[in-house]
Amino acid sequence: ISADAGREDAAVDVAMVGLARGLRNHGVDHAGSVLRFLHLLCEGHNLEMQDFLRFQPGAPRSIDLVFAAADAVVAATPFITPLIVDTVDTALLAIAEFVQSPCRRNQRVLVDSALCSSCNAILNFTENESGSEGMMRRMMPGSGTQNAEAHLDPALKALQNGFPAKLSHLKGSCIIALLSLLECVNEPYIPTRMLGMLEPDRLIANMNVQTAKYAPHLAAEKVDPKDKLRRTPTDTRPPSERAIAAAKHAEEVAEYFYVTFITLSEFDPSEGMKRKLTSAHIWDIANLRRKVGVIEISREGVGLEKAYFIIPEVCRFLTHQSKQHLQLTVNRANLQTQLTGFSESFERLYEEMKHQQKLTENKVLNLYRTTLEWREKIFFYNALLINALFILFYSYECNGTFMCGDHETLQFFRIKPGWDEVVTLLACLQCLLAITRQWWYMVERGVPRLNHIIKDVSTRPPPEGWFASLLYLPPSMADRHLHASRNKGKPEHTGLRKLVPSRRTFVAAAYMITDPTLWVITSMTVVNILALLIPAQGAKLLLIFHMLEVFNHSIVLQNVMRSVTYRSNTLLQTAGLAIVCIYFFGVVAFILFPELFQFAEADIMGGRKLDPNNNSARCTSIWKCTLVVLDMGLRKEDIGEAMDDISWSAEGGDSYRILYRMLYTLLFFIIVSTILMNIIFGVIIDTFAELRAIKDETDKDMSERCFICGIERFVFDQLGDSSNGFSQHIEDEHNLWKYLFFQVYLREKNFDDYSGGESNVFARTLMLMKHPQTHEVMRDIDSGKELKGAKAQVDLSWFPQRTAMALRRQRVTPEQVLQEKLQRVEKRTSTFTSRLTGHLQKVLAAAPPPKAAAPSPDQSPLAQRRVDSPASPGLLSPESPFSPDGAGRGYLGGDTGRTGATGTTAASWGIPVFPGARV
Repeated sequence: ISADAGREDAAVDVAMVGLARGLRNHGVDHAGSVLRFLHLLCEGHNLEMQDFLRFQPGAPRSIDLVFAAADAVVAATPFITPLIVDTVDTALLAIAEFVQSPCRRNQRVLVDSALCSSCNAILNFTENESGSEGMMRRMMPGSGTQNAEAHLDPALKALQNGFPAKLSHLKGSCIIALLSLLECVNEPYIPTRMLGMLEPDRLIANMNVQTAKYAPHLAAEKVDPKDKLRRTPTDTRPPSERAIAAAKHAEEVAEYFYVTFITLSEFDPSEGMKRKLTSAHIWDIANLRRKVGVIEISREGVGLEKAYFIIPEVCRFLTHQSKQHLQLTVNRANLQTQLTGFSESFERLYEEMKHQQKLTENKVLNLYRTTLEWREKIFFYNALLINALFILFYSYECNGTFMCGDHETLQFFRIKPGWDEVVTLLACLQCLLAITRQWWYMVERGVPRLNHIIKDVSTRPPPEGWFASLLYLPPSMADRHLHASRNKGKPEHTGLRKLVPSRRTFVAAAYMITDPTLWVITSMTVVNILALLIPAQGAKLLLIFHMLEVFNHSIVLQNVMRSVTYRSNTLLQTAGLAIVCIYFFGVVAFILFPELFQFAEADIMGGRKLDPNNNSARCTSIWKCTLVVLDMGLRKEDIGEAMDDISWSAEGGDSYRILYRMLYTLLFFIIVSTILMNIIFGVIIDTFAELRAIKDETDKDMSERCFICGIERFVFDQLGDSSNGFSQHIEDEHNLWKYLFFQVYLREKNFDDYSGGESNVFARTLMLMKHPQTHEVMRDIDSGKELKGAKAQVDLSWFPQRTAMALRRQRVTPEQVLQEKLQRVEKRTSTFTSRLTGHLQKVLAAAPPPKAAAPSPDQSPLAQRRVDSPASPGLLSPESPFSPDGAGRGYLGGDTGRTGATGTTAASWGIPVFPGARV
């Protein structure tokens, strides 16, 4: 239709309407079905099938289907219309699957074709300029009269309405195909060829066009008044769901454009593309840099490669508290334990991010989430204010006044008039904050913690013992997705049965009481409620316990508290030994010195001590003696200060008591006051010093060593390719959080859409969750996405350990590059020679015994050499243009895979053998 310019308009319209109705009625697209079939054959990055599509060994005629698919896209590019846009889109996605993993030979076949030029043309299309102009002009409204759209055939109108979205999706497929050509590229040939066929400025223009769709305010700021994009009046109406989806897709396409641009810029020798990575050229570059992540991954047989990915939206909800907790608690003994702890936290952090994202969907919960920091500060400062009022206005009352003398009787204490109402009001506010604080902790932190504990326990073998078995849930009950799939279709409980808690609820309640933070928050809430409900004057003084909140706002005080609790087991055992020793001394005191203990000096009147001594503490029982020794001995650190003196002039049996007393007090001083108490204080001091050393070591490790590769700062500063080598390295190349986001990206992305590098990391770290009975892939009950879980055995081989691309670029010399190329050529030559030898042996074994006959006089010396001698490496090496390099091209006698030359091809030799010829 497009080629025949002389055809009448009416005939064209009739043909177009017929095609449109035929597609609508039958929906048959044979080319698209074949391409989709070939796509599925290579699903999972089947390298053998990828090579087979390019070259079929042993077949009478080898057809290069990879090149044929690219040729189909090239042929259809000038005529892309709503009638064939789906077929071209299917072809591009199939081409991407043909090369992903990567398949080097298919990459070379495609980059040597005109595919990149066709992709460049498709990327330059607009809805009004693509395909045959005559056809599109008749399908676009307003091309003729004003009521042209009203007279448009319904079949054409249906195709026309969905064409802009399909064209946008087609551009995204083009970018995917181009990125697959750049996958794991370690030599400049492919990107150089692509740079010669692609226009970087058009990539930028396409990015900006997509930016205008999802961020029109940026387009309004950047556009030139003479440009086609004009400022439009602001639309105050809320966007529809269709408009939101279109804007989201436009942003995704812009991100793919950006990934392609920065990937190609790495191979631009002039660095002109890198100089255009500014907001003056790319309007939304700040947002694109934030949305596009890049990490370095290690692949066996490939080495290091850069993996570009779109950071999922859920990653925005990773909290600062979780980041800090991971960095401070991960085991940094060595690089392996550090990365293992980091990998084991992926699942927990991902579930936490999804939970935080759910909270934002509810306006009330989102309000609490965004105001958490302010509410915590108000709670703390309000507690300070209440206790300041206690200090200033709580006093004892004497004779109706608050001014009490030294000898006046203290009757009772209360707050000064006028301030009780103020304290009550502040206490009510504090109670409201405490209740909401506890509720929000359960919503934000408690529920994810319980789900993680229950799921983690369910993965272990069932415990022994009746009590432990009560707290164990099988996976079918612990995993809510599996539980929902098992109960799918079952009727829900009704009536009183619905009010009965499930077993999971009881187990969750049991695990809830093991949360120490919940206990602290609950105790503060209970204390606040009691302070308001108890009518006594001093009830509000219970709010002094809220001053313990100071530990939550000071890291230094938290370390001080940890110094006591970190070695709690050692401290408790030592304190228990001290109590036992004090008990021994109490028993000895009960036997030998029951009347010698005193709390203070005896009262003296008239120059003599009063008798009885009211300040004495006679040990009338072992219980009382032990308490006296505990109180006086620990407070004064010398039990002798709490005992009456014994005169040296004592006679009889009391003469030895002074020796007993000396030995008793000396042993108490040595054992309890010196050894045991110093052990306790030493443990606390040493623990505090140890924690401080650990913190200093952690801070040093965070600032002086890369978390991912473990290489020190000075190495990057000395050998890196930029002035701020280490800072740029941990921010752009080995960013800790981008590795976490990459794992989230793998969990969010469809398994069938993985690239080669992504499939490699997935195979090492993740697995698809399947139903234990049906073995079907399970899906998330909220989003409908495939469920993926971490493997039981942590694999760290995908991390770039003790290596980085920045250092490799700096260290590699031209001699090393040449040596690597020679090694690759030698390896390919050896592989081809062994393969050729195997095929030759098969041919010779199957051939009949040769007859002794003189060579034909009309046979040329070259033909004799081909028949009688093995192929020389120079003629049939992998680099030779006459080699069957697996690309389906360059056979002696012509390119049989593409041109369809007649004759039978000896696939094992790469030499066409015509009927009647003998080899």
